[in-house]
Amino acid sequence: MWVGNWGQGLNLVNRDTREVEHFSSRHSGNHYIPNDFVHVIFKDADNQIWLGTRNGILIYDKPKNRFVGWREYFNNTLLPDFRNVRIYMIIQDRNLNYWIGIQ
Repeated sequence: MWVGNWGQGLNLVNRDTREVEHFSSRHSGNHYIPNDFVHVIFKDADNQIWLGTRNGILIYDKPKNRFVGWREYFNNTLLPDFRNVRIYMIIQDRNLNYWIGIQ
């Protein structure tokens, strides 16, 4: 279960073992996320976890157990750069298009 902590990053809670993995700007390596204010946690049709923060969009790279920016994840620099933009909503419609609400 993913739990956003306002100003304190993000936790991944294993319900079976009750172990908690913490992701934060105060960590380095795989547990680093660039912003601790998580506005939205979204799971898409492919079960991919997306975060909307005060500093853009991050996507969970499950094989590497880390979050990366969406341009890096999709290896596409033509995607909009949402750095320094607050992301408040991420949804996916029935045609698998993504809709992103910003401030």
